[in-house]
Parts: sequence; C-alpha cells; structure tokens
Amino acid sequence: VGREIKVDKRADLFAATPPLESLRMILSIRAMNQQNVDGGENFVVMKNDIKRAYFHAPMTRPVYIVIPDEDWEEGDEVRVGQLNLSLYGTRDAAMNWALKFTTFLEEIGFETGKASPCNFYHPERQLSTTVHGDDFTSTGRERDLQWLERKMKGEFEVKTEYLGPGDAHEQ
Repeated sequence: VGREIKVDKRADLFAATPPLESLRMILSIRAMNQQNVDGGENFVVMKNDIKRAYFHAPMTRPVYIVIPDEDWEEGDEVRVGQLNLSLYGTRDAAMNWALKFTTFLEEIGFETGKASPCNFYHPERQLSTTVHGDDFTSTGRERDLQWLERKMKGEFEVKTEYLGPGDAHEQ
C-alpha cells in the first residue's frame, strides 16, 4: 500500500459507487426470470470478487516511489521507481480500476448503464451486472454467467460464487 500526499486539487479523481437499487435491480431481474413461460432457463446470481483489483489497472499518470527494501539493489540509493500499475493508497487508483473494468466489460459486449456507470448490460446474452469496488454481482442464464466467469478469469484473478437453481457452483 502506498501513501500519496495531496499537493493539488483534482476534480477529475472520481470512482462511482452503485446505489443500493443496483443490487435490488439484479435480484429483481433474477426473480422475474424464473419459471419462464417460453420454456427458457431460470436465471441465477453470480458474485465475483477480483483479487488485488487495483494491480490490474494501468497507471494513467507518472507516479514515482521510493524503491522498497525488498526490491532494493546496489545502486538504487540514488534511484526511484515508477509505477506501471495502480497501487492501493494512490489518489487515482479507484478511478484507474473503474476505467479498467469498464473497458473490459465493453470489449466483451456489455453496454454501460445510463443511470449509473456501475451498471452494465449484455444485450445478446441478457446479462445484467453491477460493480461495487472489486465485487461484481450479475444475473442471467447459468451458461451465460459461466461464459462471463471464463472471460473474467482470463483477465483477472477471480473468486466466484453462484446463487440459485442449477449446478454452476459445482463446476
């Protein structure tokens, strides 16, 4: 964890937090898609926790640090390190992480919500997702959630849990 000292006022440092209604929306969508009259599959809920999320987010500005003792080599007494990835404790780490996960979700077909930049929808797969920090809560058909889980595991270190009918949690 770093500790950055505020030396300027920056209005651009912002990372949204979803309103409670976002989680309620996910659960409501799941509830509305049970026992579909057209013979479709029931929806389930998937929760993903991204491990060390900020370390997946590239820096968007130069940040220099004193080289930690464990990485120090002879000659480093006159050097500093430049961060390539966001570090917990830097002022823009949350904003960089939000940019990273938004770009990732959009690249795999999600659209960003109009009411909250923490909500996403995949029209082709009918997946709804809300993101709170490093926690993703999604609902959709089990096979589509498994697709999303595979995509996420290809990009991040992820811990996944499923809630609802079916055997996704056993795979």
